[in-house]
Amino acid sequence: MQRVKRLLQLIPLVEQAGLIDMSGGSFAVREAAGVYVTPQRVGEQWHWKLAEQDFVLFPGGGEASMARAGRRPCRESRLLRAILAAFPAWNAVWHGHPWGLLGYAIAGQPLQVPPHHAYAALGGERPATVPCVAYTRDEESEVVDALKRAFDKTACGAVIVSGIGPFVAATEMEPAVAFGEALENLARAQQWRLKA
Repeated sequence: MQRVKRLLQLIPLVEQAGLIDMSGGSFAVREAAGVYVTPQRVGEQWHWKLAEQDFVLFPGGGEASMARAGRRPCRESRLLRAILAAFPAWNAVWHGHPWGLLGYAIAGQPLQVPPHHAYAALGGERPATVPCVAYTRDEESEVVDALKRAFDKTACGAVIVSGIGPFVAATEMEPAVAFGEALENLARAQQWRLKA
């Protein structure tokens, strides 16, 4: 459970960066045993104080899970697992409600990413777009298809789900969070520019 252990060390930094908060957020990491997801209402009820045994394990590709102490997986569990299933090179994905990217989700707008070294995972030297798509629970194909169109064969990817917020995935959680923080800063900067 190396990825779960690294995630537990990373969560306080992710919270401090404002990418997750008491209103929620969720994580999923792929391990040899399957996909581990955070439990439901982890921000509100647990204040992000987690231990390894608190994660819900999905050992196969279906909906069967192994949860301890009656814990339920986060509401975004199906979508998080669908993203990892569609991208075998990606092993980590997070979802949160940071206000910059959440503004784009509420507006139902994609985020334009300028060519810059900070976005090298997207191609770096060419403009890119983080798509914004609608999502209805139990229908993950729209989100996965948008990710494939925008980020096929890249080290990481992101999608804004209309009305819900961003989902950012990568080969490991550290680059997923770093990429997510860069996108959040860009979203805030663009909102300030538009306001000015």
